[in-house]
Amino acid sequence: MQQLQKIFKNLENCTRKFDQGLIKKAYEFACKAHAGQKRLTGEPYISHPLFVAEFLSRLCLDDKIICAALLHDVCEDTPYKIEDIKKNFGEEIAKLVSGVTKLKGLREYGEAKDIENLRKMFLAMAEDIRVVLIRLVDRLHNLKTLHVFNPAKRKKIAQQTIEIYAPLAERLGIGELKGELEDLAFPYYLPQKYHWVRSLVKEEEKEREKYVKKVIDYLKEMLKKEKIPAEIHGRAKHLYSLYKKLQRYNDITKIYDLQAVRIIVESVEDCYKVLGLIHKEWKPLPGRIKDYIALPKPNGYRSLHTTVFALDGKIIEIQIKTKEMHEEAEWGIAAHWYYKEKGVKEKIKKELLWVKQLAQWQKDLQRHEDFTESLKFDFFKKRIFVFTPSGDVLDLPEGATPVDFAYHIHSELGHSCVGAKVDGKIVPLDTPLPNGAMVEILKSKKSKGPKHDWLNFVKTNLAKERIRSWFRKKDWTTKLEIGRKKIEEDLKKLGKVSLNKLPTEKVKKLLKELNYKDLDGLLVALGEGYLTSEKVIKKLFAEDHLIKKPESRIARLPLVRKFLKKPSIQVAGEDGVNFKIAACCKPVIGEPIIGFITRGKGITVHKKNCPNIVKAPKDQLINVSWGEKPQIYQIPVLIKGIDRIGFFKDVSQVASSLGINILSVSSPAPKNKEINMHLVLEINDISQITSFFRDVKNVKGVTEVKRE
Repeated sequence: MQQLQKIFKNLENCTRKFDQGLIKKAYEFACKAHAGQKRLTGEPYISHPLFVAEFLSRLCLDDKIICAALLHDVCEDTPYKIEDIKKNFGEEIAKLVSGVTKLKGLREYGEAKDIENLRKMFLAMAEDIRVVLIRLVDRLHNLKTLHVFNPAKRKKIAQQTIEIYAPLAERLGIGELKGELEDLAFPYYLPQKYHWVRSLVKEEEKEREKYVKKVIDYLKEMLKKEKIPAEIHGRAKHLYSLYKKLQRYNDITKIYDLQAVRIIVESVEDCYKVLGLIHKEWKPLPGRIKDYIALPKPNGYRSLHTTVFALDGKIIEIQIKTKEMHEEAEWGIAAHWYYKEKGVKEKIKKELLWVKQLAQWQKDLQRHEDFTESLKFDFFKKRIFVFTPSGDVLDLPEGATPVDFAYHIHSELGHSCVGAKVDGKIVPLDTPLPNGAMVEILKSKKSKGPKHDWLNFVKTNLAKERIRSWFRKKDWTTKLEIGRKKIEEDLKKLGKVSLNKLPTEKVKKLLKELNYKDLDGLLVALGEGYLTSEKVIKKLFAEDHLIKKPESRIARLPLVRKFLKKPSIQVAGEDGVNFKIAACCKPVIGEPIIGFITRGKGITVHKKNCPNIVKAPKDQLINVSWGEKPQIYQIPVLIKGIDRIGFFKDVSQVASSLGINILSVSSPAPKNKEINMHLVLEINDISQITSFFRDVKNVKGVTEVKRE
């Protein structure tokens, strides 16, 4: 009864009306249903629904959800049925309990039945968000007793929490719940990483706490003088959140919000006033001022963030927000549940629009793996804001392209897309969209539909599915021809033999590895977009190590030299010597060379004028010469110059005139018209590269050319 009184007190503090008798009745019904039942920890089972109900009461939620929380395990773990709940507590509470019961099957992660339960969860969310709020807190309490399970099950539950439940809490804006879920799962999900991060934090924990208290006292005095009412307190960073930051920075000294300071004021005007006072007192770090009030995060988070050189010149992050913003940051969508202000219902509806989109879009996804990938990337990945030409704001996953943007708006816009402008400039369709950009899709009535190549760079699974759907609608013969044409074109680009000329055994092996009965079936899958030619070619020529995932919009290979056939060297006229090419000077066939003997490792071949060889002991050097030449070898080249229309065309003409094949090219966006173009050339002899360097220097705009 003590916890029940706690629930009543929490709801009274929220100053909301609630039916105390109804909640008490639900508690007594749950006690009767779970009588004699114990949790794996040995506690009475009723302690679990009581925890969930008490936690939700802190969020100022309504009495219906509190009752459903108390009753949420009754239908699954006791002889009582949903009809009994409906009879005693009405249809609304019964519906909530039924929704939670359906989601209880989501225990583990990865199997088809679990994916179906994920689908159910999001359909339930679209109908009533309260169902998932109960489920999230249910998971939180279960994590507190995770140690009672075997290691394999602990790992599965922890992984599911990190990949699905915590991102879901974050997407709903419930930051405090998200942090707790992650920190409870972290030790079981990545135990070694957990202990490493914990040890890093513990080293200076007490000193940091003392310093933060000093900063807080100083800020209190400062704001008191300015007569600005404020609550100020410290916030320690959650461990899993710190681990994710360490993956980016790899240096804890570069993370300035291990112990941030929060200033909670009465109004938005006070937020900006306090920011000005802090910057007047302490110098801010450039690029570390973030205004999430003017432009909130996609999950609704609002606040001002600044990082400053505070007392003693030490760096610390300060967050400034109103009380309402703070409550929303801690409890997200749940903070709106008590409809205190006009228009809040509409606000909630707008904030949950993505849930309805997910519920709708997931019906279109044909395969289970597409759904989980869509979930992780399309809805739970870090978000960016982009604007339509009419000023509407869309949020997309980080890394999304103009094609993803087009399909996000409408399938037909995606199908008819022929180009894109980002902030008024035409960009390639595979360009990752920057945060805050204005995006305009260029379309054409003459467009023949999406390109197969789009599947290689679109990021959202929803865009991929719409592209595949377009190809699926074509007849079998057309899809077969599309697939055949695509694979043949890509084989030709890479200098590979036609599909028809491949050995039968190689094709059989390919079909077996990719699980297709015959070649026609594989080609149709290519034509539909379920398979990419890149994946097929990788499987066919895996031993060549040449087929790599594109690293930029036009690059197709990493920019290092790889021989198609390793050259040989001779020592005293004899072949078959164990050797390697020196990484420091990378000699090419035709250049004067010398060998450096390393005991147990054979000979390393250097250029004769290599600086490392000049200083080497004479007794470790040996005369060597080039033996049989390879048919083709590759060499990376860097060309610097002033960008202009036709720059690459003129460079490629030089290569073509010398019989040199440009295997790949990549070029970061020019800065002040200065371009750095990275090429991988296929040559037969050193004389070709010498001629290439000579002739390309005469190309208009080229300022430098050299081997990389």
